[in-house]
Amino acid sequence: MHELGYQPRFYRGDAKRQLQKALAILTDNEKKTPVVIVDEAHLLSREMLEEIRFLLNLRMDSYSAMSLILVGQTELRETLKLQVNKAIWQRVDMRFHLQALTREETAAYINKHLATVKHRVRSLPMQP
Repeated sequence: MHELGYQPRFYRGDAKRQLQKALAILTDNEKKTPVVIVDEAHLLSREMLEEIRFLLNLRMDSYSAMSLILVGQTELRETLKLQVNKAIWQRVDMRFHLQALTREETAAYINKHLATVKHRVRSLPMQP
């Protein structure tokens, strides 16, 4: 709610209604679709996953009031596939799994970053 410019209500039910109203204003009046990105989503508790389900249910009959991107380790996919999370899994429009880097790709990645650091260190002014 802070990111949308609102002081969040104290009670959860009031905050949910406030969020629904804020999203409606954003999408209906301002013609904007908010994007929420949750990093480390594999660490979300069951309760937080339920809150995400709530967010995804907003105006589900007519359009999506927001876009949600969940980023996490492989465990996230396994957690969302559980029967208890089926309602969330069914609402996922796109899934992407980034494969692990090969040994050669890892070496190239590390070497590129080391070269960048060396270049930046060389370009620093000398300290007296």
